[in-house]
Amino acid sequence: MKKNYVKVTATTALLSAALFGGPLIGSAHWEEKGQANDWKQSYQKMEKQPWNKKIQKNDKQWKDKNVSKDTYETADAYGKNTILPLLASIETAEANKDWEALEANYHKLSKELKKGTSLFYKVEGKENRNKLMETYKAPAEAKRAELALPISIYMAVNNLEKSFEKGDKAKIEQKLSKVKMLMDKLENVENNTLLQDLAAKVKGFENKLQNQTA
Repeated sequence: MKKNYVKVTATTALLSAALFGGPLIGSAHWEEKGQANDWKQSYQKMEKQPWNKKIQKNDKQWKDKNVSKDTYETADAYGKNTILPLLASIETAEANKDWEALEANYHKLSKELKKGTSLFYKVEGKENRNKLMETYKAPAEAKRAELALPISIYMAVNNLEKSFEKGDKAKIEQKLSKVKMLMDKLENVENNTLLQDLAAKVKGFENKLQNQTA
């Protein structure tokens, strides 16, 4: 299952790059991945330093005193007052099929989740960190993963509408075919009113384009 997920993510990212000129889908994921690589490289460099070897040998419990530690209460309050309300707003937007609000809150969630994750990791105690991750980070990441593709398609249709209004029809059909390929990757559309609404938007634009070129 994991391999299939990676393949789908890579494909949708490439399609998004073709539509938007960059990897829209999972953009926060790619940012985190890039940061992880930077951290890994920094860690590897640090491991090669003689002074670090000495510290590890003499004190296995050594910690970087320059890294500030946030209290559990502070991090928990951030998750409770910032991440959870955003998740609630997203659920409301989904129920109302309010794509504009859904897109705005999706991007806000990506931004706040990045900040929140940084806070959670700085909290003392593995049990405390795990609780914060399970309560706030996990559901937020799940919602982002769920909406990444639908939001990308919605934004792509908006971009196509703008191109259509400007009379730039040269590449519209080509981009529309890529949007339809992204739509084909959505699952359980027939049982999801939000996705049905999205499919209607794509079909509506397709009909509009066909009527214009007929």
